[in-house]
Amino acid sequence: MFVNISPDPSSVGESLCSLRFAARVNACEIGIPRRQMTLRPADSRLSYG
Repeated sequence: MFVNISPDPSSVGESLCSLRFAARVNACEIGIPRRQMTLRPADSRLSYG
């Protein structure tokens, strides 16, 4: 993630808000990706030949 902050003293509030948001995002843990599959009953009308 990139955070863009302003060197202008009048933008200090917005820069602090951006840095706090970046810190919260950095603390997130998404875990190991897992595939979610839904199995449907086999349809007897289908032919595989």
